[in-house]
Amino acid sequence: MRIDRPDDGTLVPARDAAEITGEGTDVRRGAPDIGSHPADDPGRAAIYARYQATVEAEYRMAASYARWETAKAKLEAQWAHHVVEQPAGRSGSPAFCTQESREAVERGCRSFRETEEKITTPAMSRIEAADPQRCLVGLERRCKGEDRIMEKVARQMEAQADLTPAEALASVKDAIRYTFRYSEDRYTEGVNADIDRLKAAGFALVELR
Repeated sequence: MRIDRPDDGTLVPARDAAEITGEGTDVRRGAPDIGSHPADDPGRAAIYARYQATVEAEYRMAASYARWETAKAKLEAQWAHHVVEQPAGRSGSPAFCTQESREAVERGCRSFRETEEKITTPAMSRIEAADPQRCLVGLERRCKGEDRIMEKVARQMEAQADLTPAEALASVKDAIRYTFRYSEDRYTEGVNADIDRLKAAGFALVELR
């Protein structure tokens, strides 16, 4: 489109004057009103449609940014709380993190895995077979990960400076864990029966919740 300067001595067409002065536009969003132009000019309509789409996209982006800023503040607060409640050692490693301590915990983890493979899982499988009305679930998560055990040991040693790695490791109660699924109507009966089976298999009841 050619826009004539005032000293050219020519007139700007009324339609183009509306574009220059902003008349016939959507004041709320600053987008041109496509409907104000001739329907028989598809090229101009397409240009204005693209412009409208760009403006709408910018508004959506601005709204998304506002939502992110709100979420970001909440996430930062949650992370600050996590850092206080679950402190890590320097560079993100467990705070005790001497080579000797780490090796002691790694030996303990290997012992846990050996116990699980040779003793506890075979025994739990035999106990499961004694009652087909309930079953073991989540066996793939029966061993706690070594990193999580390291973190628990680190927290114990930070809380009690006189603990040895072996003593802190012994306080990790769920290094090996199993879950039975019972029907609701047989829950109490099933739990009591399995406690008796565990005792008969050589396990000792330490705590019942």
